[in-house]
Amino acid sequence: MALEEIIQKSVVVDTPSASDLAARPDEWANRFRFHVSTHVAIADTTDTWDAILKNILRGRSATGLIHADTGYGKTSTGASFWHYAEQREIVAVPPFAWNSIADMLIATHGWVCHRLKVKRPDLIPNLEQQYKTLIENSDEDRARRTSQEGNIPLDHAKRVVQSLKARGELTDSISANRLIDYLRKATATLLEADYKGLLILPDEFELFANTNPDIAKNFAELKDFIFPIFQEESLPIGCVVLTYRRTFSEIQLREPYIFARFNKPEGSLIDLEQAYGKIENDRSFAHELWEKLSIGCNLSNEEQKAVDLDVLFALGQFLGHQRTTQLISGPRSVVATLRQAAIHYTKTQRPYSIFDFCEHYISQGLICFNNQETDAVKAYTSIMNQPII
Repeated sequence: MALEEIIQKSVVVDTPSASDLAARPDEWANRFRFHVSTHVAIADTTDTWDAILKNILRGRSATGLIHADTGYGKTSTGASFWHYAEQREIVAVPPFAWNSIADMLIATHGWVCHRLKVKRPDLIPNLEQQYKTLIENSDEDRARRTSQEGNIPLDHAKRVVQSLKARGELTDSISANRLIDYLRKATATLLEADYKGLLILPDEFELFANTNPDIAKNFAELKDFIFPIFQEESLPIGCVVLTYRRTFSEIQLREPYIFARFNKPEGSLIDLEQAYGKIENDRSFAHELWEKLSIGCNLSNEEQKAVDLDVLFALGQFLGHQRTTQLISGPRSVVATLRQAAIHYTKTQRPYSIFDFCEHYISQGLICFNNQETDAVKAYTSIMNQPII
């Protein structure tokens, strides 16, 4: 039954680490393509994609920042943009966890080499040598600092650095300036291979807090990275960062002027929470997603009625509510609801009603994933405990 595809659809799109993406590009490309086949792009973001790609196709740089709470489809949105860009011969690095400046280098280098294999494998050795030299120079810098700070011989410091890296106790570390140098060389190499440019889509960005507790230094590195890209006018290079609402708020509190550098062309700062909550002509994201799933999974006419319209309207109201993040887990809850509807119809051959939805909504973990249903459950319990007149 075609509904089985909806039942098997995951409500969460995994984000690979930079090293995992670089090591298994084909596998991750296939995973992202599957999610893209059932992803519904919000109209506003599609317009932004076109504007960003137009900048790159003109040989200029582009930047952007997408932010939302957990569950609002940041990774799936990034995957959709990745697919959109690659169809236009732009080499787009799909979403990966951006925990350090080195992550950007590892993921980008791995993906660029993966794409060069298709057209110009002869260009890979030169880029590999540049990558190797960059890593070696960074290790040399780290050993020199270790020698100075620990007052130990440089040769001994080099052995310490290599030993720690071999045991996985020390990650690669490079400066933002050196990363920019590499990205420029990689972009020029892609142009030589007849690609149109480079677009990077780092995900789960949290100001490098997972790898460095020095927030002031992290902000300095972020500025050293994004300012040169924003100012680039002669190379088609772009970076659109996907991050959490709390990270957006932290930047807004500490260094709000940075946002101007994440907004080229203007309009590239995207709040997914607002985008997914829009209702136009009585149709919401839930309506659009069910329609796309119906087509993509080749549902029969009867199967297309597996979920009542009342449920789709209710989901749209949840997403558009001013307290939406306190009531529902964003688009992730929409996917979870449609999955429950497919399961229900498969078992009963009856459409999934608003009453079925209410029952599943107040059942912890079926529709919501961050206890957003708590307030509603309290209200429901209070109502049900009232005497019946």
